[in-house]
Amino acid sequence: MRLREPQNLPRWSYIAVAVSFGAYGCLILAETVSMSGDLQILVSALLAVTVALLAILRVKPLNIIEKAALYVTTAILVYLDSAILPKHNMLSALSWAAIAIAAGGTILRLQMSRDRRFVLTPLDLIILFVALVVPSLPGSFALPDGGASGIAKVVILFYALEVLLSKVELGVVWLRVGVAALLLGLVVRPLLSL
Repeated sequence: MRLREPQNLPRWSYIAVAVSFGAYGCLILAETVSMSGDLQILVSALLAVTVALLAILRVKPLNIIEKAALYVTTAILVYLDSAILPKHNMLSALSWAAIAIAAGGTILRLQMSRDRRFVLTPLDLIILFVALVVPSLPGSFALPDGGASGIAKVVILFYALEVLLSKVELGVVWLRVGVAALLLGLVVRPLLSL
């Protein structure tokens, strides 16, 4: 069967990362009933940038502004996750399941891809050290409740986003439309609950 052939594993891992990333975004979107004013302004600005670049660039490769908007959007999703999802319920478990699938797909994609093998660089080690070790040191800054898990989610999702961006040129329109739809949902969803 063609699905089980080893050369198809990088493609399936890429699809797993994309689907789990989208599912995580949809889960956060479904639970976001309110946002602070400054966060609403930021999300609206990201939406405006994303829609403008979608209209102008369409199928052209992502530029640095769009990539920055994607990373900021990911950080916003993790922030909303820690702010809105109760810690011990089914939605929290589903969000962690989506994160775990994204992590597994990212690791598989990086290990099996012929075009881009993952090499652990000193920068990766510094990021992991700062993200995981420094907050737990005595006398360091105190993280809010759920801060350590939020840091772990951001690190995992940033690596997953890097995997998505590595092969997105083939489907750049779906990424632009998906991000615009997610941001539009984040702008509109709190208005619907008024």
